[in-house]
Amino acid sequence: MFNDGLFDDEFNQPLQKVETKLPQNYAKDLQALPEKIKTTTFAKLKYIQWLEANIQGGWTQKNLEPLLKVMPEVEGEKKPSWRTAARWYSAYTNADKNIMALIPSHQKKGNREHDTATDKFFEKALERYLVKEKPSVASAYKYYADLVIIENDSVVGSVLKPLTYKAFKNRIDNLPQYEVMIARYGKRLADIAFNKVDGHTRPTRILEKVEIDHTPLDLILLDDELHIPLGRPTLTMLVDVYSHCIVGYYFSFSEPSYDAVRRAMLNAMKPKSEVAKLYPDSINEWKCAGKIETLVVDNGAEFWSNSLELACEEIGINTQYNSVGKPWLKPLVERMFGTINTELLDPIPGKTFSNILQKHEYNPKKDAIMRFTTFIQVFHKWVVDVYHPNADSRFKYIPSQLWDQGFNTLPPTMLSNDDL
Repeated sequence: MFNDGLFDDEFNQPLQKVETKLPQNYAKDLQALPEKIKTTTFAKLKYIQWLEANIQGGWTQKNLEPLLKVMPEVEGEKKPSWRTAARWYSAYTNADKNIMALIPSHQKKGNREHDTATDKFFEKALERYLVKEKPSVASAYKYYADLVIIENDSVVGSVLKPLTYKAFKNRIDNLPQYEVMIARYGKRLADIAFNKVDGHTRPTRILEKVEIDHTPLDLILLDDELHIPLGRPTLTMLVDVYSHCIVGYYFSFSEPSYDAVRRAMLNAMKPKSEVAKLYPDSINEWKCAGKIETLVVDNGAEFWSNSLELACEEIGINTQYNSVGKPWLKPLVERMFGTINTELLDPIPGKTFSNILQKHEYNPKKDAIMRFTTFIQVFHKWVVDVYHPNADSRFKYIPSQLWDQGFNTLPPTMLSNDDL
């Protein structure tokens, strides 16, 4: 495991099958509807439930179209297009999964034959709107209205009445906005704007989710005995998402590796009573310890190590892999690196600068006077006596208090040396 570690990986996530369960408490109004409307409404629900069980990722064209090809057809409603399916799902979830949101709109709002007759023109206008050129709603509406006018000029009989601009805009606004932004701005910006943190859902307990990452520090340290520059240390650090506490770390002078990850995780999960004996002048206790439930990592090679996956699997740690170039998926640890570089390192001799213009006549190698072990002591005291017991810059939380509250409510599983 973490005290040694080898591994053989590869895992699959087969598509789940779902057995449709109709809600037991849907409104009595539904029972009063014509049988055809009820059949259509329940067919929509079955489609949504099947897609919800099998989709991996957002309700986008890329993810939906392959599923729609293999999805079984349900009596009462033909299989929807990907955009219609996304619209149904948006309406359903926005209504807290109330089946009434799936009742056909013409049934809820009276006779809307002319509106539904122009739906095909709305779809064409929507295709014009959902493009990278980002045309305005007004221009899309003009295109839609022109199509209706052309249709009316070419047929004999009843005249189609176009949607008003307000009704047209409401339809646009009611589309799944994440998918709209993907179409108009691209997935990367959509992920940022909607904070698609895979559920950056707020954890409910300590060590439920822990972020890990590496960064080289803007600092040059000296060898303890030879007093020669060792170079810039790389910090591997773990941050608990629930409490914002730094739960473990490890310093090295080499490239990020599985060994650095392993040592940092051992530091995070083991009780730290022995560490307190090393630094008796520390005021506060470093209480963070216990089994991590989910480890959030990026796509660095060291995190794809077979040894890491096996070690996590053997003691029951889930691993959540984030995509390359998405630091916002690990916001706490990324933000913490910035805090350490600015708040802790600025006063220390040997500080380097990311901006070459800041250096002036300063030579970090020449002016470095702090030994490695001294820095480790300074870092430890900063964690337990400065960062943990003090409020953040916006006075929203105090890490050590959140840890204590979480521990008193639901303490994490403690691991023995044999477990590790």
